[in-house]
Amino acid sequence: MRLTRRFNSCGRWRAATASQAVSANLTRGGRWQRSSAPAQGWSAEQLLQQLGQSGLELSRRQNDDVAVVAELFKHIDQEAQLAQDIKPALRRLLLPVTQAALLEPAAFADATHPVRATLDKLMRLCDYSEPPNHVLEKRVQQLIDGIVQDYQGDSSVFSRCNEELEQLLAVQQRAYSNNADRVRQYNRGRDALEQARLQVARELARVFDPLAPKVLLDWLEVGWRELLVHELIRDGEGSAEWRDDLALIRQLNTWLQADMLSDNGSAGTVERAYECGPILQLLCQRMENFLPGQYRHLPVLKAMQQQLFGEQPVELVEAPAVPSEPLLLGLDPAQQRWRERLQQLHEGDWLVTDKGQHLQLIWANPATDHYVLVDRQGREAGSFTAQALMEQLATGWIGTPPPEGHGVIQDHLEDIVGQLYRDIAYARSHDELTGLFNRRSFEAAVAQALAASEPSAFIYAHIDQFSVLNSSFGPLAGDTYLKQTASLLGQLLPTNATLARIGGVDFAVVLPQTDGAAARLQAEALRAAVEANPLEWQGHSHSVSMSLGIVLNSDCHDVINLFRDLQMACNTAKEAGRNRVHVYSDEIDGARTGLMAIAGRVDDIVERGELSLRVQQIAPTLESEGLLPHYEVLLVMENELKLLDFISAAERYNRMTKVDRWVLKRIFGELAQHPDIWQRCSVLSVNLSGSSLNDDRLLAFIEALFEDHAIPPQRICFELTETAAVANLTKTADLVRYLQRLGCTFSIDDFGTGFSSYEYLKRLPVDYVKIDGSFVKEIERSPSDLAMVKSINEIAHVLGRKTIAEYVETASIRQCLTDMGIDYVQGYGVQMPLSLDSFLGRG
Repeated sequence: MRLTRRFNSCGRWRAATASQAVSANLTRGGRWQRSSAPAQGWSAEQLLQQLGQSGLELSRRQNDDVAVVAELFKHIDQEAQLAQDIKPALRRLLLPVTQAALLEPAAFADATHPVRATLDKLMRLCDYSEPPNHVLEKRVQQLIDGIVQDYQGDSSVFSRCNEELEQLLAVQQRAYSNNADRVRQYNRGRDALEQARLQVARELARVFDPLAPKVLLDWLEVGWRELLVHELIRDGEGSAEWRDDLALIRQLNTWLQADMLSDNGSAGTVERAYECGPILQLLCQRMENFLPGQYRHLPVLKAMQQQLFGEQPVELVEAPAVPSEPLLLGLDPAQQRWRERLQQLHEGDWLVTDKGQHLQLIWANPATDHYVLVDRQGREAGSFTAQALMEQLATGWIGTPPPEGHGVIQDHLEDIVGQLYRDIAYARSHDELTGLFNRRSFEAAVAQALAASEPSAFIYAHIDQFSVLNSSFGPLAGDTYLKQTASLLGQLLPTNATLARIGGVDFAVVLPQTDGAAARLQAEALRAAVEANPLEWQGHSHSVSMSLGIVLNSDCHDVINLFRDLQMACNTAKEAGRNRVHVYSDEIDGARTGLMAIAGRVDDIVERGELSLRVQQIAPTLESEGLLPHYEVLLVMENELKLLDFISAAERYNRMTKVDRWVLKRIFGELAQHPDIWQRCSVLSVNLSGSSLNDDRLLAFIEALFEDHAIPPQRICFELTETAAVANLTKTADLVRYLQRLGCTFSIDDFGTGFSSYEYLKRLPVDYVKIDGSFVKEIERSPSDLAMVKSINEIAHVLGRKTIAEYVETASIRQCLTDMGIDYVQGYGVQMPLSLDSFLGRG
């Protein structure tokens, strides 16, 4: 099944006009529409077969349309959030919806068309509920039956039930609001009670400092504390009753703590003797009015009387500790980010969890450190402290618009397109010979491991003198041995390891949660296993050895440098005699790369002006729409160093943030002096490195630049590589959303290099997707690259993102991309890079 050409830049399907002959067949009485569907619904193949048996001749595009509709209903049938009893009725809609899609492509392409809009509303009404709403389900089934029976090619049939669907949705929304309000009211009462108890405890702590008469604490326990709490909630702390009842405790405490036995004849003692009786009587009356029919207080009251009159000694005990205020102390800069995000949340805001569940913040009370979320039915879904909710935000919970604003059908279409992308990406992400991950996928796994808080280790394994085996026994034997080795290595590795073939005779491994000692043991086990398992070929045995290099994630901070170090460690093992393991050492191996020496020059290179800037045009493909081009800022070396070596050294030794800040300050300063540039350029794109994305001070730095320079935020686009963004997806997504609120836009570069790219894109709200140039430059010769570019374009458009194709080097590639629906193109075939002076009109 293909979705090629189905989506335009708005994410809608492009119209495919049905032939008049097919239209006539479809409306000839709907013979096939009445056909009984299988119990579990039609598959795409079954549906196409059924249509063919009915005499319908469909074009290739119409076959694709039918397949997509069938796939959509398959997704609907598997949706766990839908009421099970309603699914058979929904299956019956497949045929009329298919017919409508063939007669009117807009019926399924346009979210506002009666067919799709009605299907969307029906889906929203069919949300699973506990207990089930059988009355609603029965009515929905009746509406569906009416559509199935009456539809003969006129989409107005779907519109007839629109008014009633709106009414039912309004009832559903009221039910949600009522449920959510009950949760809110309950927690408001709970917090009011908690706050009142806390205030009573603090007031009593002022009375008892540091010791308290035990009999008075007993009196509080049998009901007087709850009386004070009740009065505080009912009347507030300004009420006379609350103040008087608290004053009674204060007075009793003073009397009980006085030495009544030492001075029985004093005037104060005599006066207390006169007052004690009426006060004790008042205590009894107040308690009986508050807790009628309960008598737990009487023994305590009698003991208090005896102690007040000196008949029993007063026992003093340590006063109860006062509950402390909820505080968020000791936050490091990374935690401070999530504290700020928490403070920006308000009641009514929606969040989507890392698993896609929509939750609404229905109650937020910082005073009691209490936050409550409800699900889409208004049921309580979780109660959190500030710290616990901050932790969820840090794991990937993100703010989102209300879920009713995003169509249910759109969600399913995104899933379908995502699965198509994964199918295509699988071939691009796996080695054809061994079935292992390839280098691209391995890089994505490395990025994730580098971002993890646990230690990880990485192994680079090279088969020694493989050319001898190949020349002796032939390429077939060589391929057989490579597959044998891949299987052997996989059997020896833990289940959480990632194994890849990253070159002809090179393999690599990610070992999560592994320290240096464990990594060396694992590498030695791999080496010994390869040595013990020679190639057996046509009666001959050929021994093979393996050289392995190890790098720990504490030695490296980015993917490029890690691969460089892995290769260096493996080369050291080979140069030391092969068939051995070498652990990378910065002192031994690092000096050989020369990066350490380059890193020491970074500050001087920046300050002496040995860096310069160029820009390259990002041109809109639809020139007729009159859109201004974008431009990307490029970094250029003005000395003998290679740019890749300079960037690698700066990334490795934590100097890349200095470079990024130099670029940003230079660009903002130049743009502020040339405001006329926006007559020729709509957006300027500036790259941010992985080091900057991990810098918790980056946001404040960028905000300060906007404050100091009159640059409209909507004119600035920040460009991130997929590898850098994935390395800390949650933090990156937070940065993107924050700066987007200022008006900035974002693009993700080198997209499509990871097997899980689609999942990352759904969580990363960038505005533009730059398709990796390695796919683009070969689309005229490679069907798989062409399919990959088409798939990325489709998923980006379905998710509402614009696409940019880079490495566009010829006019024919540009035309192919334009025909495909790509939004922007960039490369030497579009425009050669310009100096910054030329771009600004100074040269």
